[in-house]
Formats: sequence, C-alpha cells, structure tokens
Amino acid sequence: MADDKQQTETTTTEEEHPEAATEPTEGDVEESGTDKLLKALKSEREARQIAEKRVKESDRDKRKAETERAIKAGEIETVVTAHAAEVADLTQQIAELQAQIADKDLSIVKAKVAAKFKLPERLVARLIGTDEAALEADAKELAKLVAPPTAPNTEAGRGNGQGGKPTIETERQAQLATGRYGKIA
Repeated sequence: MADDKQQTETTTTEEEHPEAATEPTEGDVEESGTDKLLKALKSEREARQIAEKRVKESDRDKRKAETERAIKAGEIETVVTAHAAEVADLTQQIAELQAQIADKDLSIVKAKVAAKFKLPERLVARLIGTDEAALEADAKELAKLVAPPTAPNTEAGRGNGQGGKPTIETERQAQLATGRYGKIA
C-alpha cells in the first residue's frame, strides 16, 4: 500500500509539473556546470580579496613595527637628518633657479624698453631698474643723452659745393650749360 501511495504522488507530481519529470537535457547540465563554475569563481575571488586584505594589514603592521624599532634604536633621527639635508639642498637649488628666471625676465624687459626708446644695443645692460616703469624712466634719461643716429650724407662728393670729384651726371649738366655738349668739332 505504501508503494501505491508513492506511485500516486509521483504521478500527480508529473501531471502537475511535466518539465520536472523529464530527464535533464544537455542545456540543463551546462547551466548547472556553469553555475558551479560561477560559484567556484566567486568563492575564489572572495578568498583572494580576504588574502589581499590580510597582506595589506601584514605590510602595515610590518611598517609600524619597523618604525617603532627605528625609534627605539635612535635611527629615526638619522633618517630625519638625512631628509632635512636633502630638503635644504633642493630648496637652495629652487632658489637659484628662480633667481636665474628672474634675471632672464629682467633682461627681456630691458631689451623691450631699449627697443621702445631706440637705444643702441650696447646700452641695454646699462638700464637700471627692477620693473618696467623704472626701466622706462631710466631709458628716457639715456635717450636724451644719446644723439639720434644720423643718416649718411648721400650728397657728398656730387659737386654740391662741398668739394669732391664731380660725377658723370654733373659733368653733362655743366657741358649743357656751357654749350659744349653735342657739338661736333
């Protein structure tokens, strides 16, 4: 009788859920295998994250222990002194580079001011001042002392009463004026 009861239950279950009674298909096996694989990967990932966390905590604990050991041994002062010397050296290098940059910037401003006031190149270095306004004031004073460049006399030596050898053109003009030009003798 118990066997009849089990058979009846099995039959009713199969009738209510026919897909449950069928044999697992190939796709069902793959899904269950995929599910197993995903679960395994997830558990491995969690284990790896826990291990990484432990390593980080261990590294932090090691650094803390090393620092405490160094403090106890008095080595920390040596480390701090070494770093302080390095910082001082770098600070000095920075100051030197900033001074060089300031000198270059001032040279550029001096050159611009000298060009603005048409000062000769040799006077650029003589400009005194630390900013553009002071340099311009000095350039104005220097410009008053320096004579403006004069153009060369292009009429010199052309018979303009200043002496010199007459040119062919001035000889022709003289010949025309006297009537000696163009006559055959």
